[in-house]
Amino acid sequence: MMIVTRPSPYGEELVQLLEQAGIPALHFPLFTIETGAELSELSDKLSQLQEGDLVIAVSPQVINAIATLRIQLTFPTNLTYLAIGEKTAKLFETLTKTPVIYPKKDENSEALLALRSLRKVTNKRILILRGNHGRELLSSILSSRGADVSYCECYRRAPVDRDDYDFSGWENNTTIIITNIETLIRLDLLITSKQRLLCQLIVSSPRIANKAKQLGWHRIMLADSANNQILFKTITTVCHNVSN
Repeated sequence: MMIVTRPSPYGEELVQLLEQAGIPALHFPLFTIETGAELSELSDKLSQLQEGDLVIAVSPQVINAIATLRIQLTFPTNLTYLAIGEKTAKLFETLTKTPVIYPKKDENSEALLALRSLRKVTNKRILILRGNHGRELLSSILSSRGADVSYCECYRRAPVDRDDYDFSGWENNTTIIITNIETLIRLDLLITSKQRLLCQLIVSSPRIANKAKQLGWHRIMLADSANNQILFKTITTVCHNVSN
């Protein structure tokens, strides 16, 4: 059984891909996505930026949250827009109506920071659109390069109550898909040491894989990104290896 922990709508999307391929899957989110505390302030934050300043979207959930706003939001065309990952970039372009820059290889903060657009940012204002409890790496590095960095919390992860759920069936034939650190930590609090030993994890970044090792997980497979198509290919590879 494949346990898909990512929130809606991408969790259901991945489950549908798996079921269409004949792979049993369960959507089991540990967090739901809710409106961020600062989303209503986004228009004002954008209006404070000047020509040549930058806006970074860190995930598709940011774009989904912005799309729920009932006001008409204007993204100035004289700003530079960036995103982590192709999917986020393409979604962001539907809002900005201008090209969005993103790293072509890796979908993480490190790859974004390596882009030419972020190498010389002295005295630039950079607005990072993210959820609650995001990584501080972008802000830390960009600030060290001389930028004036601020955030807009567009969405927040709210825990789903799973305290009464029976996890006893999660052992040898269970693979759990994890796409962020917060979900891994929450899951680790819910399961037993035996399940940590027997269940297989498929994770979407080396950072999550390293954290899983620190927590005592033994069976860890690394996918190239959190993109559902990439995750699907990784999962089908696992299933093929098991069947052989």
